[in-house]
Amino acid sequence: MKINRLYLQNFRSHRESDISLDRVNFFLGKNNAGKTSLLAALEWGLTGRCYWTDKAGRGAGDLIKTGAKSATVLADLAGAGLAVRTMNPNGFTFDGETAAQAAQAKLYAALQTNEGDLQAALNVSAFLAMSPSEQKTYLFNVLDLRWDIDIVLAALREWANRSGHGEKIERLEHLVRPLYPPKVQAGPEVLDAIEKKLRDLRRDTKRDLQRIRAAQEENPVSNPAPDVTLEEVLAQLAELRAERDNILTMLADRKRSEDRRKTLQANYEAVRGRLSQITDALAGLAGQAPVKPFAVPDRAVLDGAAALVAKRQAGVVSLEAEWRTLKAALDALSKAGSRCPLAPDHITCAMTTAKRIKLLEDLAAQADAKAAAVEQARLELDQARRENERQKTFAEQARQAERAAQEANAKKPGCRPRLANCPGRLTTWPRSCKNTKPCRPRIYHL
Repeated sequence: MKINRLYLQNFRSHRESDISLDRVNFFLGKNNAGKTSLLAALEWGLTGRCYWTDKAGRGAGDLIKTGAKSATVLADLAGAGLAVRTMNPNGFTFDGETAAQAAQAKLYAALQTNEGDLQAALNVSAFLAMSPSEQKTYLFNVLDLRWDIDIVLAALREWANRSGHGEKIERLEHLVRPLYPPKVQAGPEVLDAIEKKLRDLRRDTKRDLQRIRAAQEENPVSNPAPDVTLEEVLAQLAELRAERDNILTMLADRKRSEDRRKTLQANYEAVRGRLSQITDALAGLAGQAPVKPFAVPDRAVLDGAAALVAKRQAGVVSLEAEWRTLKAALDALSKAGSRCPLAPDHITCAMTTAKRIKLLEDLAAQADAKAAAVEQARLELDQARRENERQKTFAEQARQAERAAQEANAKKPGCRPRLANCPGRLTTWPRSCKNTKPCRPRIYHL
């Protein structure tokens, strides 16, 4: 990341400083001249935080110059865009994005980093406050360290040939390859895994050595076999360890399978119990009294749907008025040029060209955001209208079903009605009619 320009306004001891930067920069000055404030400005401008003030519990407000009410830091990032952070009011824009959180996320994505790594790069105190494992991960990410076992072995061969140990390269490869964790490429976890394997190897070797010494003390050998070498013993130990690891893997797989079987069995029993409860409930429903056959629409729901439509419509009108106001201001400022938009024939605008361009960009961004908000409000209004119509249709269907039920009751007073066009779920129950066959229960769905 290269910063082409840094602009500070009312930041700590800087009233207004505009500095052009190169890849390497030197700042000379007396104490309290503002040298350290440049680093603090970069940290606050790019992350929104300052380690020194945060650690002291003073907050970012302590960064504003004494006697001033607001502060601004602008950083021109090469190939990324302008990052502008303000305080009172608090705001952050980056590469045209005015929403603070979205702009911050866009900055981290452009720099391919996160808040912690960026703060550690800008403030050594933040780096020293990290734990050793966090420092290791940070250095791997910053230095972009990447390797695999082939790269390690190639570097090992180069070193062996250069140092005159080329004849021992096969033995070195045999010792190094088991230490490298399988299917792991780069990252600090490689060093952690290698360190753990070395500790385990040292522990196992120490334990094996103790066993060998104990066996020698019990059964001393006066003339050991001359054809057994240390390399062969180590090879046999490696084979035994490999066989042990294979057995442990098989046992772990078997345990996972058994745990999975128990979980499935428990789920099966739970489903069977639930099915039994549902069956008992259905059997009990057959002997219950008839339920109310008509679904009555909720007046509160209908009123709420209508009120929501009115609220959404008022919101659309308000947002459209705000958008038209921003559009008018943008058009007036664009047409005025270097003149005052309120009285272009009499007054020259006091803003510089850069500030006027910045104001035009801000107004355009606000107008675009307001236009998007208007579009979203219109979509929400359409949804509210559809929901209102759906509730009205539901209420009308309920009224029609009730009228049909009343007519059916008038024609057949001895039997409950069977309605096929009623909203919700309706049930009729058995009851004998005079001079008719018994009614059968029927269920209808809307």
